[in-house]
Amino acid sequence: MGIRHTIKLDYDDKFFPCVALATRLNMAADKLDFFVGSIRVMESKKGFHVYITVKGELSDMELCFIQLLLLSDWKRELLNARRTKHGRPMTKGNKLFQYKYKTVIQDGKVINSKLKSKEVHTAKAEVYEKAVMEIFQYLLSCKNEDSESGHS
Repeated sequence: MGIRHTIKLDYDDKFFPCVALATRLNMAADKLDFFVGSIRVMESKKGFHVYITVKGELSDMELCFIQLLLLSDWKRELLNARRTKHGRPMTKGNKLFQYKYKTVIQDGKVINSKLKSKEVHTAKAEVYEKAVMEIFQYLLSCKNEDSESGHS
């Protein structure tokens, strides 16, 4: 069945690509041979973080590719690919920050630290989470019906 991975996506605006995410995730799962377990969407100050649990034999570079394919912040994914290329495993480098602080350091000491942003499971995030999973499941059922009837 394969190893359990978490695909982590960072969307830096309030536009959430439900249909594109579900469609691309369905195609990636089919072509790269992995199974989708769960999807969790969290809202941040600037946009959304998405955590997708999958099972499959995926290399770290394939995880970078999948995250880029699923429209995650391209600069973040470029840095992830660079880290991976230089031997840093995705388990260490693939981070999304649940809390962001603005910290002022003077003479080597923290003199001020203020919460700048945090991710929250809002009602809007829950709606997006359910929508993506329903679209994904629908596409999966269409694919299964096609394979049973001999269409590809």
